[in-house]
Amino acid sequence: MSPTAGTRKAPRGSGCRRRQLRPRSEHRIAFFISTGRCGTQWLAKFLGEMYSDLCRATHEPVFAEYEPKRMLRSADSENLDCYNRTVQLHVSEIWATVSEKTYIETGWPCYPALPMLIRQFGGALRLVHLVRHPVRAAMSMATHNVYGRNDWIRKAAITPFDSGVVCKDWREGWEDMSAYEKCLFWWTEINLYALEVQERWPELDILFLRYEDLFGESDEALRGLIRHLGLPLRKELTDNRSVIVDDYVFGSDPIDWKAIFRYDKTLKLTEKFGYQLSDGIKEQQLRNRYFSPELVRLREKNRGRVRKIVKAVRRLGRKWH
Repeated sequence: MSPTAGTRKAPRGSGCRRRQLRPRSEHRIAFFISTGRCGTQWLAKFLGEMYSDLCRATHEPVFAEYEPKRMLRSADSENLDCYNRTVQLHVSEIWATVSEKTYIETGWPCYPALPMLIRQFGGALRLVHLVRHPVRAAMSMATHNVYGRNDWIRKAAITPFDSGVVCKDWREGWEDMSAYEKCLFWWTEINLYALEVQERWPELDILFLRYEDLFGESDEALRGLIRHLGLPLRKELTDNRSVIVDDYVFGSDPIDWKAIFRYDKTLKLTEKFGYQLSDGIKEQQLRNRYFSPELVRLREKNRGRVRKIVKAVRRLGRKWH
């Protein structure tokens, strides 16, 4: 049965005894588990602006310093001393923050550090598992060329060759995959880990939330999120749900979204999260949003040339026969 958006739900444990995580702060500490491209910039901006008296909201504050490629499922992932100095200082800053107000961290890079964060913050920790439809999430990530750039994102971009990943079957053909397919791997791996964390720590207070519900017609999902964060609902927040906050809008080569059907793990997660692939995928909308206009025009121009060449070859074939 698919999780319902805006519900606190962790998958059933494996028979282990439930541990009670004691709060170590009177203020809440909230981290988002997401793949990125899920509205976390909007959340950081408006939570930070409209609740500045009650919380400190950040977006990817330490960038790649959580070191997903090294720390994901590492035996040392619970131990703060095994993280770099930047992360250690960041944890100290969070403790200083929650002496006065709630701390909220949106963005995607924190997920490999969840075991350490759980150990550090105990019952004060609230998690939000934020997901987006895999086709649109992967296409959006592909426009950022996450596997082809030379900045901090490339440093944090996991691949099937990293020791901590579970989707090692993606190694075959990896170099020939499109940027979109590689981003489907990213989406699958991070969301599988989010579910794994819920299985391992069933006592955690985790809110499952879909991007499409958060920014849909109803504000019910947003209200549930605010309750989960321990904040009062403010009308200014719901009034700004239609405002687009995205500092990074790019385009990519045209992509065939149907490549998702090659990956069983992705399809199973898609269904588990309540998404449908048969409905709601409008190719023209994908084309208009995610494909670079210049590249689309070039492709269409070349497609016309290819048609002319094919026709000419067929005419020659008929002539010689």
